[in-house]
Amino acid sequence: MRVNNLMVVCALAFVLGACSFFSGPKVDPVVVKTEEVKIDILHPQLPTKVPAPKKVDVIVITPGVIKQMQDDGVEDYVYFGFTENDYLSFAEWLQNLLRYIKQQGAIIDYYRRATLPPLSDAEKEALKATVDKK
Repeated sequence: MRVNNLMVVCALAFVLGACSFFSGPKVDPVVVKTEEVKIDILHPQLPTKVPAPKKVDVIVITPGVIKQMQDDGVEDYVYFGFTENDYLSFAEWLQNLLRYIKQQGAIIDYYRRATLPPLSDAEKEALKATVDKK
């Protein structure tokens, strides 16, 4: 009985071990290639410049001015005014708005310069001449 068990164990070891002796299909090694891909960055056209503000006539309303307007036949006129504190608050808000717009322009200019291709020597000279004129 021991001989039979020993033969069974040896036969199983041979059968199971024999699989590792046979070579399977040849597999080519995996080659990983990393290529740098150039991405074209599209720069949208800048918006048109804001035109200069139109001239606005500012008149300080006094009783004399109201009388003059009535004498001139002006019947439809609008009073628009600020208290001193409201004017200061409005002026501060306008300055903050102007600061914000300038900062946004600087950020856009930075990224535009960072992503555009380098300038040629001729383009650099033309740009320098333009800046020197200002």
